[in-house]
Amino acid sequence: MTERRAGPLDAVLFDLDGTLADSMRSIAEALAETLGGQGYETNPDELMPHFGPDMRVVIRRAIGVDEAEAERLYALYLPNYYERYMPDTPPLPGAGELIEDLAVRLPLGIVTSKLEAGARTLIANLGWSEHFGPIVGRDTTGIMKPRPEPLLHALAELGIEGERAAYIGDTEEDMQSALAAGVAVRVGVTEIRSERQLIEAGATTVCRDLPAVRALLVAAIEGWPGALPTAATAAGSGQP
Repeated sequence: MTERRAGPLDAVLFDLDGTLADSMRSIAEALAETLGGQGYETNPDELMPHFGPDMRVVIRRAIGVDEAEAERLYALYLPNYYERYMPDTPPLPGAGELIEDLAVRLPLGIVTSKLEAGARTLIANLGWSEHFGPIVGRDTTGIMKPRPEPLLHALAELGIEGERAAYIGDTEEDMQSALAAGVAVRVGVTEIRSERQLIEAGATTVCRDLPAVRALLVAAIEGWPGALPTAATAAGSGQP
């Protein structure tokens, strides 16, 4: 049997979009198409810097509409994205190897701002369902990141304290949620945010890509001294 507890970590939790799944561009394209169809001209590049909060907040900030109009546009966006764009979402480079390498060592979970059913569908499409325990979506607790409740829910399901867990994400909301939940290891990936933005939001470590995350976490799980430096950068492709 493979030993599933080692080093300073008992579990690793992940964000999904922009962290494991290469979905940020397709989300932006689906949203831009939806907004354009309703007379709001924009483009994916203008939308992506707003990503991180609830999509209705993204819509309000991006095109300057009120809550009621954002709600209406969001309701149109959902089927457009889930039916037309999500099925073709690929993994980010190195995601499969990272998940498979960690899954034989300790429990894994997902904490995402996607609807739980959508997250489960995407994970199944990518062939990862067997590797994850808790999958917490925006509707699982009814509370979204940057609040701590989604991460606390996943930790409770695993029976693990935050001080023995890591969370991997790509936005300020990810890092803020993990910090508020008491997660000790908060790894930011610079997919759509800068190193500085992630560290200021609470990241203890920043990586440029998933191979670097893999090297960092495997070293930590194996108990290598100094594998998880506070507020340090693990840059490159595979070097912690």
